[in-house]
Amino acid sequence: MKKPIAVAARRTPEKDIVEKFGPYDLVVRDRDGKHRGVLWKGGEQLVAVTAASNAEARALLESSYYAMRDEQVAARGALDLDDQAIATALEFVWPHLNPGQKAMLLTQYRAPQRRMTSTELASAAGYKTHSAVNLWYGKAGLMFFHEAPRRLPTGKDGRPVFSFTLSIEGEKPQNCDKKDWVWEMRPEVARGLEIAAVT
Repeated sequence: MKKPIAVAARRTPEKDIVEKFGPYDLVVRDRDGKHRGVLWKGGEQLVAVTAASNAEARALLESSYYAMRDEQVAARGALDLDDQAIATALEFVWPHLNPGQKAMLLTQYRAPQRRMTSTELASAAGYKTHSAVNLWYGKAGLMFFHEAPRRLPTGKDGRPVFSFTLSIEGEKPQNCDKKDWVWEMRPEVARGLEIAAVT
């Protein structure tokens, strides 16, 4: 009796991951079992990784990117970015923001002491709740962080809170609800908006 011939199982490639990562393009592809991820800024490759799966490559790409930005901040030391660097970052980010994000930033810029609650920011952007502010203000902060990185506080999940790229938490009553949090625009962001002439 003949022995059965072993047939190698065909491997189905994983689906490509192609998505926006702030103002950049994140691409992860499975080619012949090699899962390669690249973060692109136009035609410039910012970070490239290889991993055991597309999901691992995506996670490694994100963590490698944050590590790279953290190294840049550490190398800069106590020096803050100058006003022109902030303006250049805002000029790059501005076209990538949606109308609600632009409305929040411009209204906050014009507010007394540049302070607004999450509820007020929601109203400025036409959002129904402060939850939309948490999402879209944070995404605007993430985009700005890409171009003007800084050390940020982290949330309960250990990830950076990107809203702090644009604002600091202003004074607030004790035990206030999240919708009553006061966000105060960073002075350097306000100056950058002026120099970038988007105000």
